[in-house]
Amino acid sequence: MDCCHQKGLTDWHLQRGTTVFISSYIIPMIIYWLVYPQASLSEWQQFLTSWPMLVAAIVGLFALAVHAYIGIWVVLTDYLSDHLAAQSSCRSMLALRKFLIGLMGIWVFGSVLVALAIIVGWGIL
Repeated sequence: MDCCHQKGLTDWHLQRGTTVFISSYIIPMIIYWLVYPQASLSEWQQFLTSWPMLVAAIVGLFALAVHAYIGIWVVLTDYLSDHLAAQSSCRSMLALRKFLIGLMGIWVFGSVLVALAIIVGWGIL
């Protein structure tokens, strides 16, 4: 296999792997909701600020960032491809793709920083 196929396979595995970590945060919340459907706000807060859920939240947050970045990268490279740019003689399409991928990277990184600041700002960590 050449390098392009290896990168695609790695991205595919990363997206599937990050789904497991995102689920490690969502599934316990669904179970808690099903077991305690009448839980009060303070009970939910106590559950969500427990150490296992905080660890799952942070791991899930980073997994979501990786998952989102790969997903956006795949969509941009599929729809704004080198082949399409060569056919339409639109070289600016490649520059647009690179710009959008960079912008998405900054947005995903910024979202992680904001989410961590919220967690720290609440005094949870």
